[in-house]
Amino acid sequence: MYQIVMSFVAPKVLLPVLGAYIYLSVFTFFLYKLGLWSTIILRETILFYLFTCVALLFRYVLKPLELASRKYWNDALSILVVIEIYINTYTFSYFAELLFQVGIMITWLMANADMVTKKKTRTQGCSRVVYYVFLSFAFIYSVCRLVTAGMNNFSYDMVVSIVYPVVGTALYYPYLYLLAVYVEYDLWMIVIERSARGDLGEYKRRRKAVIKCCRLNLSKISIIKGDFKPFLANNIDEFVAELKACEIKYQGLRV
Repeated sequence: MYQIVMSFVAPKVLLPVLGAYIYLSVFTFFLYKLGLWSTIILRETILFYLFTCVALLFRYVLKPLELASRKYWNDALSILVVIEIYINTYTFSYFAELLFQVGIMITWLMANADMVTKKKTRTQGCSRVVYYVFLSFAFIYSVCRLVTAGMNNFSYDMVVSIVYPVVGTALYYPYLYLLAVYVEYDLWMIVIERSARGDLGEYKRRRKAVIKCCRLNLSKISIIKGDFKPFLANNIDEFVAELKACEIKYQGLRV
């Protein structure tokens, strides 16, 4: 347990989470100034920060290529944000809602354990079933309560509490994207540094060539970095030539 706790407070884990909170807090402050956020939905905001924010961060840093596709919107808006939408319709007490969120987070992490272990297990499959049971229960129970209470009980504040997680997820995307780009480059630079064989000038030239080639295109970074031919080059000219060949292959895949 000590090893697990210490791994979560490591700077490379803690700083991105704190950065996400600061980033979202700035947007929340601007929404407040525009009159689109109030302390009435403080609970929804805190739960969104604690659970959805962290879950999305770990998922798409570990699987950045999915972030470069439409899967982010399909996953985030159809699963994680749906949790917020239906649980935050005031159908549960605060304590029950908190326990429910924790349960969903734990089963979600276990259901997606292959992101870390790189292999699927029977426990993971069972956790996935439990996870979708949690979602189904939240959906059915909330809809039944809403129908029973009647649509007349909807207020402006309730609408805001439902919309906020969706808006928050959309605003959160640029931060996740840039963080994923940084992580991909960070891991790539280690390989580039080794391919330079200790020559600092060569390393800088190769790093500049890579950044010029890929820039902020996450899908391009993720695909091209999988080709090791450039790193076998003996000099910068060969490196750039191999990098351009990888880029041509990437363009072909895009077409």
